[in-house]
Amino acid sequence: MEIAVIGAGIAGVTTAWELVQDGHQVTVFDRRLAVAEEGSFANSGLIAPSSLIPWADPTMPRRARRQQLDTLAPLHRTRPLSMSERAWRWKRVLLSSSTMARRISAVRELARYSHERLHALVAELELDFERTLGVLLLVRSAREMTALQPGLQLLRELGVPFQELSPEQARTVEPALNQETAFHSAIHLPNDEAGNCRQFAQMLKAQAQARGAQFVFGVEVRHLLPAAGANVTHLPARLLANMQVQLVGESQPRRFDAVVICAGAGASQLLKPLLRPLGFRLPLVTTHSYAISAQVREPLHAPRSAVIDLRHNIALTRMGQRIRVGGGAVELGGRPDQQHPKLVQKLYTVLHDWFPGAALLSGNVQTWRGGQVMLPDQAPLLGSTTIPGLWLNCAHGALGWTVSCGAARLLADEIRGERGAIASNELGIARLKR
Repeated sequence: MEIAVIGAGIAGVTTAWELVQDGHQVTVFDRRLAVAEEGSFANSGLIAPSSLIPWADPTMPRRARRQQLDTLAPLHRTRPLSMSERAWRWKRVLLSSSTMARRISAVRELARYSHERLHALVAELELDFERTLGVLLLVRSAREMTALQPGLQLLRELGVPFQELSPEQARTVEPALNQETAFHSAIHLPNDEAGNCRQFAQMLKAQAQARGAQFVFGVEVRHLLPAAGANVTHLPARLLANMQVQLVGESQPRRFDAVVICAGAGASQLLKPLLRPLGFRLPLVTTHSYAISAQVREPLHAPRSAVIDLRHNIALTRMGQRIRVGGGAVELGGRPDQQHPKLVQKLYTVLHDWFPGAALLSGNVQTWRGGQVMLPDQAPLLGSTTIPGLWLNCAHGALGWTVSCGAARLLADEIRGERGAIASNELGIARLKR
């Protein structure tokens, strides 16, 4: 088939790769001038499916599990909040205990499968993207460690390897940890890893192009229409086999057999005119996260791989000759072009806590504020819609890098009519039906 992919972030690039591997003719559209220029540009780099598992225990008390959900993506509200952002926040608060358990469990399984798929791609294509192995979770207090025990038990039951370490043992894994920063213990996840998401996307884009995929940059999609017409509620499904993509500045739409939405911030405006008349709510909002990247000043003082400060939900990741510090609170609200100084300063504070003197902070430090589209349940939208030819792989929130390879393969399998390696029904659009 001829398939259009809207969005060239990590989700769009991995989707294009899987589709072109299946023999489709793929065209990727993006408003930026290169791949991974928005939410995938400078994220923390974590590919850490094991760190998601503790939040998926359905036996956890409701209040505790909601606190764990906040730990996964704590919110920082910045005024002004729009009406849709206020509504999104309340939908998040009112999620039932069973719904949260199912969604997080589905994301956990997707992350695990995605990690397997990433390894297969790396082995097949020999990709080098500043990859480091192993993730160290730093636990500052005994109380935090006690709160983690149900999750660690789940890791044991699932056979996920990890080690509980004393501070002294943790420093054998990461010798540069600040001797003056006291902490209770650490958890080492040897099979988790980190890597440069943007660099991976660039390499995979080149591989997809070599196999025939086309990438069209600097264009904006105005709207999508089923090829038979715009009024989808009054057309028989058999007439809606194709989709039209109308680009800004072009007089005629481009026609495709199918369209996959992998866009970030632009997904909502493309989908709502099509899906709202069919009874689907689309409570999508754009949240923002922060990262700083700096050159390594002294390698002996820098992390070897990836370290996560669990109290602050901040990751410190070694990427070649740079250190990236990312995470913390996810910002909801505010103005698109305005950075929140306190959230940025927290990144510097945590870097100084654990690896003082490791980075060149007086020079060219890159500060990044990236937008991620998210649903209240924080699970992605993946799979078919009720409109033939319209497919979804979007709303990954802060987990796009972690789940991208698996989500792309599952979608490609569904498009060719095959059952995927794991179940993905919890991630489908049916959950948004009014």
